[in-house]
Amino acid sequence: MTTRPTHSNTRPAFSLIELLVSIAIIALLIGILFPVLSGAMESARSVRCQANLRSLVTGLQMYQEDNHGVLPWATVIPQTIDDPEPYRSLSSYLDTVMPQGTLGEDVSRVDPFACPSDRLLAPLTGFSYSYMPAAFMQVTSEQPDNLPDWRRLSRPYEGTDAPPVLQDMQRFHIDQNKWSQHQNPDQTGKNLAYLDGSVSKGTSP
Repeated sequence: MTTRPTHSNTRPAFSLIELLVSIAIIALLIGILFPVLSGAMESARSVRCQANLRSLVTGLQMYQEDNHGVLPWATVIPQTIDDPEPYRSLSSYLDTVMPQGTLGEDVSRVDPFACPSDRLLAPLTGFSYSYMPAAFMQVTSEQPDNLPDWRRLSRPYEGTDAPPVLQDMQRFHIDQNKWSQHQNPDQTGKNLAYLDGSVSKGTSP
């Protein structure tokens, strides 16, 4: 009489040591890849921020063309949702709506006014970028009657030899723990835009 071999229903399983080794390997890979992925995400946000600045400068250029070469004025710098010039003047050129909300509370994020790396100012003020007309315009202590002459460029500028006309209000593109390492006029961690349409990353002086 022959007997048939019996088949066991048990399946091979991980031992505790194998499981711990697998977890350790996964944790190690995450530790290696996380800084790379984080850096790639910040690079993408910085590129989008630069695209916002290019859009804003394009709006400034179109404004100039329609207003005899003058630049829009701003009474408050940096801008807030309560006093949003020059962005209110540019919104029709940019084909976008203005941010909505109450200053200091939850304000809507609207492109191209908000930097994607800005987690603080845009939700409070509506804007991430500072407009610096005094760097480009003839500015006087009293507002003269002839505004077009007053707001013209003080002299012709070309490329990044000129001071930026728009820039990130803060060092949005740098680790906040490293902010204390940088002082003005160090522009590290900012994106800067010039009136000719060019955009560059800020660096140490």
